[in-house]
Amino acid sequence: MRIVIQILLTAAPFLIVGGVLYLLLLTDHDINFYLTQKPPRFWLAVATIGIDLFAMVIIIVWKIVGWSFALQLVLFEKIPVAEAMSVSRSRIKGHKRTILKMIGLWISFCLMIAIVLAFVVILVSQSILPDVESPLWQIVLSGAIVMVLFVTANYLSSLIATLSLSVVLTRLYLSFADHVAISLPNLDDLSHRIFPKITTARLVTGLTVSIVLVCATIVVGFQSVKRDTHVQVTAHRGASGDAPENTLASVNLAIEKGADWVEIDVQETKDGVVVVAHDSDLKKVAGESVKIWEATADELRQIDIGSYFDPKFKDERVPTLAEVLETCRGEVGLIIELKYYGHDQQLEQRVVDLVEQSEMQDNVMFMSLKLAGVQKLKKLRPDWKIGLLTAVTVSDLTRADVDFLAVKTSLATSSLIQQAHLRGKDVATWTVNDELAMATMIRRGADNLITDYPALAKQVIEKQEALTPAESFLFDLALLLGEDPLIHSAGKSVE
Repeated sequence: MRIVIQILLTAAPFLIVGGVLYLLLLTDHDINFYLTQKPPRFWLAVATIGIDLFAMVIIIVWKIVGWSFALQLVLFEKIPVAEAMSVSRSRIKGHKRTILKMIGLWISFCLMIAIVLAFVVILVSQSILPDVESPLWQIVLSGAIVMVLFVTANYLSSLIATLSLSVVLTRLYLSFADHVAISLPNLDDLSHRIFPKITTARLVTGLTVSIVLVCATIVVGFQSVKRDTHVQVTAHRGASGDAPENTLASVNLAIEKGADWVEIDVQETKDGVVVVAHDSDLKKVAGESVKIWEATADELRQIDIGSYFDPKFKDERVPTLAEVLETCRGEVGLIIELKYYGHDQQLEQRVVDLVEQSEMQDNVMFMSLKLAGVQKLKKLRPDWKIGLLTAVTVSDLTRADVDFLAVKTSLATSSLIQQAHLRGKDVATWTVNDELAMATMIRRGADNLITDYPALAKQVIEKQEALTPAESFLFDLALLLGEDPLIHSAGKSVE
């Protein structure tokens, strides 16, 4: 705890400086403009913030090295915890470079062990895994062996890393220690109680039991395989992979590609019109730095937001929510993301009014990064479906008072999705743009894929639904091993 607190205190001023640099250099326009266009100011920010964070890391590492002997001092010299860190720093003076070199060698050793073990597991897996047309018992048995090998390799890698670090630090400590003060336990008296005798019979029995249990788990899993995934596809800002985002062109293309939902972003103009736009300004899509809330809807409509994507979209303009609702009515569901940049007036009420005027309330969902915003809308219309959009988590997302979650793919773990389902919430993942990522999210149980390429997502869902139980199992096993199990011919082969 003391070490963690010291690290946080050391990091604080550097993080504050990084935050100030960000505010000074990257807030004149929407952050998405800087991320996509990368003007000179963006690279200046990257360089200065990078130097700041690099200095922070160097200083923290240097301090951590100084605390390398703190644990040993407490264990072997009975130094009080409150003094151990300062005594460790004193003991290490003049030896930090040696310790850094040894830790560097330890990291290299651990990486080598992990790579070797992974290589062995993959090599063995490729040699024993059958194709999908093999007998079921052969698929189950070989799969069980591979899974046991995978778990064992991970355990060994972690165990070797932990023990070897302990050995390195303790040997270094003994090199510089006050040997008169050291009181080591008699390991000879403890070893027979700590480490039970490992015999060939015990080892074979343990492996056999493990393989049998895994085989049973696989067989049960085969019985519960769901052939119909029921995954829906949402076109992210319309079909924005093939048309300019948040335009009527991208919305119409999403409908043409068979999307189940179209996702758009809305905010208010100076004259209170709800328009469809993601960023706080139009710098990214039109080179115009005008803020949405500082312009009227008519002024925004004079700006070309399509040519940046392709000259053939030169006639595209910022659409109103009313126009998008009319385009989607009777064709596709609409997910409306409420954007808040601190200048909203009556955003929730105006959105409600427009949806009801278009009679689209049964085919619309709402979400936002700002939980208070969607909860405000929920109070206006308790029966409407609202969701929380997030890329980070500091608590249990599944407990949020919403109907569904829209999470970044890095957060969409199997455990989060399962927990959300237990609490009656659907999970959408964003932004999923390649076939493997789509298949992975489907395998984890996601209910909705938010993507720039809705047609591709539809194809992946069809392929996943066509998998046999054996193919499905081999697909999951390939993902576990870090392989790329792209399906080349549904129902025939899985690589």
